Amino acid sequence: PACVSGVHDPLAEYSMYSLLPWTIAGAMVVTARLLRVLGYQFVGVVVQWNAVGAMVFVFFLYIARLAVQPFLCQGHPTDQTTALIFPAVECWSSDHSAFLAIGGINLCITVLPFLTACTVATLLHRSWAAQGNFTMARRFRFLFGRWASKHFDF
Repeated sequence: PACVSGVHDPLAEYSMYSLLPWTIAGAMVVTARLLRVLGYQFVGVVVQWNAVGAMVFVFFLYIARLAVQPFLCQGHPTDQTTALIFPAVECWSSDHSAFLAIGGINLCITVLPFLTACTVATLLHRSWAAQGNFTMARRFRFLFGRWASKHFDF
């Protein structure tokens, strides 16, 4: 945002970084819906689910690191602690509480649900395959697409 507005605002910058994965996921869903309206039938809900899951999977370390960074403070020789991501923000100040709120929201709406979904899918994948529920297996293809059936013995 500083390159656009000319003003360096750490909270606006952190908010923009936090919204980046959601913006990409939203653009992917809108593009898929638009392609479907235009008559391309290969873009179904299962394909969209898998594409967004793959995008979150690719950016997961970025998202998780970004969500945790407001909780990391660094000490200085003057006994002052500042946010690790933005050293101009003093820890536990009113400015820092906004960072903590955004980081907590990121953890609750992105990191924890994605980890939970991947854990549940991993635990249920074998039963989905045994029951012939290939729709759910295809939704999580970004997790299991690289597996070979000869290695499926757990």
